[in-house]
Amino acid sequence: MALTAQEMEMVQDTDVVAHIERQAEAIRARAKAEGWTFFGVPTTAHADDYANVYEYELSMALGQFSDLHKEVYGFRPRGMAPKHLSLSDVDILINETLEQQDQMNRRHEDDHQVLEAWNAKQLDLAVDQLDENWDKYDALADRMGF
Repeated sequence: MALTAQEMEMVQDTDVVAHIERQAEAIRARAKAEGWTFFGVPTTAHADDYANVYEYELSMALGQFSDLHKEVYGFRPRGMAPKHLSLSDVDILINETLEQQDQMNRRHEDDHQVLEAWNAKQLDLAVDQLDENWDKYDALADRMGF
């Protein structure tokens, strides 16, 4: 597993708490600038579990990928060896899964449009049949003197 220059810098950075605090502050600043009323920030509670920023970021990326995979496919990924994946590899997996989600959403929208067109046609047919039935009942009522 070859690491990029940015990943190597993360391996060298062992101050995980400061990294998390910088991320949290960036989120707070963005939230304030954009007027968010509800948001979450990462916690430093388990920062000691990570030897460096790279391990922390890899763990967060793997969690994000797992959540995204479950959202898109309905189950968490299995059979992937996270020990052999770099942060760059996980980012690629996340982007590929997001692309797949976009394709699925477009197909769903296309299917929805086809279904809506079919439903509209069925409704038109039902209304036409209803009109014909009312015409029959009106004619029958006329013959009966109503």
